[in-house]
Amino acid sequence: MTAGLLALALVAALATACAKPDSGFKPDQHETTFVTTVPQAEAAKMQTDVELLCDLPGNLCPSAVALMLTRIDTSANGLRSNFYQCTSFLVAPNVMATNSHCLPPSIRQAGASCSQVQFSFGRNESFAAETANCESVLAASEIEDVALGGLTSLKQADYAFLKLRSSLSRPPLQFSRSGFQNQKNYHVLAIDPVRSNGRIRGRLKSKTCRATTESYLSPSLAGAQAEVISAQCDIIHGNSGSPVLDDQALVHGLLHGSWQTSTLDIKKTSGFLFKDHFDPMSVITNVSCIQMLEGVLGTPRAASCDAPAVNAVEVAKELTRTTKTDFQAQFDKWLLRAPKMFEYSLEIKTLASGQIGYPQVKCAYPLTSWSAIPAGDIGVSSSSSGNNRKTTVTYPSPIWGARVLVDSDFQMSASPGLLDKGTATLTFDPVPLASKHMTRVEMGPLDGSFVHFGGGKFDLPVCPD
Repeated sequence: MTAGLLALALVAALATACAKPDSGFKPDQHETTFVTTVPQAEAAKMQTDVELLCDLPGNLCPSAVALMLTRIDTSANGLRSNFYQCTSFLVAPNVMATNSHCLPPSIRQAGASCSQVQFSFGRNESFAAETANCESVLAASEIEDVALGGLTSLKQADYAFLKLRSSLSRPPLQFSRSGFQNQKNYHVLAIDPVRSNGRIRGRLKSKTCRATTESYLSPSLAGAQAEVISAQCDIIHGNSGSPVLDDQALVHGLLHGSWQTSTLDIKKTSGFLFKDHFDPMSVITNVSCIQMLEGVLGTPRAASCDAPAVNAVEVAKELTRTTKTDFQAQFDKWLLRAPKMFEYSLEIKTLASGQIGYPQVKCAYPLTSWSAIPAGDIGVSSSSSGNNRKTTVTYPSPIWGARVLVDSDFQMSASPGLLDKGTATLTFDPVPLASKHMTRVEMGPLDGSFVHFGGGKFDLPVCPD
């Protein structure tokens, strides 16, 4: 983090995330779960013993950062209390922002009481450490979630605004409605959970995320205004809810989870070439087009938010259509210099590693016309054994390929071009062709740089006059 950003962050105050024990990444899971379970008789004392540490110069904490703690009492296995740790940040004197999944499902609606939620702020040169209490939910996004800390759809925007019982004098954070720039680095102030003898503690750190707006993982490819974007971040469980900031310390989004890309069911998209390994991707809620900000904070949405979204699957299909058009153009050029012994069609095959196109023989012209064909790169040989006669024709046969690539940021691109000059061999009995009848053809191996045909047999008719 630059010195300028740090200074702004200390004044503007920044947020961070939900906390989870060190249990390793799990796919498609938000970064929140309970911190610990204690007898209800000990719960009140634990709530007053929350500490936020900050790994910033002077160990001073940004003014608006708060460790969010939610207490859920249960009668299971005796009277006990579960504590869930997340992070929220001040966006108005009496309004906190956080993830919707940090709230129990029963209160994810406007007007619901959030009395079981408290916010613990760290100290700095201007403010002492203090605790604030939640009064009610102003707004919360709808998410698919089985329980607090449970699985959910990471392709949904995940945010909530909570009203405090009383206003605070700490300066709030400001939002930016400009969205995200593709491949730009943003700063994240994230709270890593700290396990300390049953105490609830968190340690705030500065991290970097590289945003990817036009990702195949996104529900749409709406660029800067996509509802959810992916990013490559060095995050751990406990960072969910962290603010994603630009160099002016303006909040562009909230980090709300991560997924292991190896679990994603995306390789069913036929004709795509995927890397064998992808790093875990983080998921960010983009505040650019959140309508609730208008009602809660009076911040207008960008006009570009009303532009129709482009579906990622449709983009993939269009890339595929583009490659087929390119194949046809290459095939038409090849026909101008192709051996005039046969008539050809363009064959297109979709493989796991991409698409290929190549000339396929449709029919043969009468043998009487072959003598007028210059030799060049064309080879014709004949052999006979008893009544068996064989003619083998060898001719150049290119293979055009198109890999629809998905790179390490899950961005798509088409890469058409000539894969291999190739050579085709056709072996057949010339007698039926001489009498203008269909003959059985055996096609020899056709090799390309990323595809191999072992050959095959098919019926070859005589082209009509």
